[in-house]
Amino acid sequence: MADQDGKDTRGTDLQPAPGLRALRVRRLSGEPVCELQVPVNWSDARQQIQELPRATQLLLASGVAQLRSALAESLPEREQRLIFEGRELKSNDCLGELSRTDEAIELTLVRRPPLQASWLERVEASADQLRKAPRAIRSDREVVLCAVSQRGDLLQVASEALQADEEVVLAALRWDAQVLAFAAPALLENRSFALRAVASDGRSLESRSLQKGAF
Repeated sequence: MADQDGKDTRGTDLQPAPGLRALRVRRLSGEPVCELQVPVNWSDARQQIQELPRATQLLLASGVAQLRSALAESLPEREQRLIFEGRELKSNDCLGELSRTDEAIELTLVRRPPLQASWLERVEASADQLRKAPRAIRSDREVVLCAVSQRGDLLQVASEALQADEEVVLAALRWDAQVLAFAAPALLENRSFALRAVASDGRSLESRSLQKGAF
């Protein structure tokens, strides 16, 4: 990755300017991908940037979506997974809110399998694409979560294993309480899950599937 003057910044240790901290991206192997400088206090970012001389070579990524775009020369955006302290970041996450200290932020860049990346892109554009997906994709937790979060009734075409997955079913439930009809019977008999379902959507109590199960 290059800075504003076209110099390659991979593997370098930039000295953060006042009010900034380092954000480093590495592969699982530990190989450095790039190092950026981001504000310590994101709310003051605009003022800080205006006060910085151009010589600071600042590359500012205001959010994960912008960072992914900046990393695209190393790896296509749809194949990127950025991990921070064991959690995968979402596109709308703000980099400045990952840590409240002035210490460097360390991110890990993991490559998503191309087939999964392709189907995630398709499902994000139209959740109903899951109906056309091969069995392997309908068994892919991340792709199915993406789909049922938009169209809960797509739980019907998910694999049996995912129909028994609490988080997947709860994501679908936020769309419509009636999707519980597609959940695995064993899950519906789980009282702990039933309580979570009711807490998520009180209409779950009206579901005959849940009434026959845990209640």
